[in-house]
Amino acid sequence: MGKVQRVFLSILIILNAGSGLLIAGCVFVTRTAVPVYYANTITIPLKTSPQGAAVMLDGVKMGVTPLHLKVTYLDSRTGIHESETQKRLLRIEKQGYEPYVTVFSVRDKKYREIPELIRLTPEPEKPPPAVRKPVYYAETITIPLKTSPPGAVVFIDGKERGITPTDIKITYLRAGGEPHESETRYRILKIEKQGYRPYVLVFTIRDRSYREIPELIRLKPDITGHGSELPSSQ
Repeated sequence: MGKVQRVFLSILIILNAGSGLLIAGCVFVTRTAVPVYYANTITIPLKTSPQGAAVMLDGVKMGVTPLHLKVTYLDSRTGIHESETQKRLLRIEKQGYEPYVTVFSVRDKKYREIPELIRLTPEPEKPPPAVRKPVYYAETITIPLKTSPPGAVVFIDGKERGITPTDIKITYLRAGGEPHESETRYRILKIEKQGYRPYVLVFTIRDRSYREIPELIRLKPDITGHGSELPSSQ
């Protein structure tokens, strides 16, 4: 083998060895695209028999039946935003009839189970007073509320109750070691701050679901850019 051939062969060996080192030393970085969310709207047709029933969504009156209830939520090509797992309370009520109540979230799509025609049931006649009534007394629970960031407005059943951090006190009737049967009614806790998504929890005194409230509620920024609208106190 000539001298020129030996030199050329040596260069090829060095290049091949160097290529192996370069390939072995490569670091592949995969970038995950952040999904872009946009506002979307679902329409829930509501009809009742009889008509003219008030429709309440999360404690806010939306109109009377028949009504096409519109609910706006965050969506993207990859799916509904995780915040849309929050529970929404739909209540339809008319004087002289028992209320129709259902709880749903946009993600679980339980609003699709609402009948095409909701037949309201007349309130039963009040039974005669019992001979012996239990003795009820007032008791108070305290719900500590902290948010990040602080300074969020707290509403209970649509009424303003303070600004975080704060302790919310709720008085209820109790007898025989258990809350009064009226304390099975739904209560709506709503925490709002401008520029952030509202925090909503539906609970009753009897089921003690208010204990599910985190010690620190981390509010999520409102990426729609519309901010939060605070409901007026009723």
